[in-house]
Amino acid sequence: MSITSWAGTLFLLAGSFGRVDTRFLIAARPIEAGRTRLDGIVFTRRSRTALGRALFDPVSLRVRRLFTHGYLAEEAASLRGPQYRPAALLDCDRVMIEFFCWLAALQDESGRRNEGLGVCA
Repeated sequence: MSITSWAGTLFLLAGSFGRVDTRFLIAARPIEAGRTRLDGIVFTRRSRTALGRALFDPVSLRVRRLFTHGYLAEEAASLRGPQYRPAALLDCDRVMIEFFCWLAALQDESGRRNEGLGVCA
């Protein structure tokens, strides 16, 4: 499984499981009380034939959505509400610290820089 993040709000997850490749896009949006809403889109390859697209693809997509939802629900339950605490980061978290500093340097829609990540000098 690979995860690619764009500015910490869009994530492309891709995995290969034998003959099956799966991809899904996750959009993260902050909501109240320090929580985050995640919306996901599951992708699948289209069948080569019209009959396959009409009969097989809808079932395949529904099954992929079911498995993707199950996977993400299990992941979310195992995390148990992670919290961002910059003071708890260690030297071994250097890559994550660099990501947070890069994220802090981004500007929002009004042109202001994101401040308060607490790890960047």
